[in-house]
Amino acid sequence: MRFIVDLYRILILLILAIALVLGSWLGISLIGGPLASDPLRLYYATLLVGGFIVIVLGLGITATFISIHDRIADIASQSERAADVLAQGSAR
Repeated sequence: MRFIVDLYRILILLILAIALVLGSWLGISLIGGPLASDPLRLYYATLLVGGFIVIVLGLGITATFISIHDRIADIASQSERAADVLAQGSAR
């Protein structure tokens, strides 16, 4: 299961890197580049802000799920240790 969590971490970082590059390019293009005089400039800016919000919410949800998974794994390992201690105690 740790492999899947690490795989998601790498995929999230890759997606964030691509989003950062594309968002920077779009922002610079809207400020002084070729899109500065485009009639759909407001639409592009809205998409940029909306994309940022979606990425932040998606990361928050993913982090919450990973945190829940880690807590469940901790509880399972503690329960296993407690069961081992109880089994050793009853064997005596």
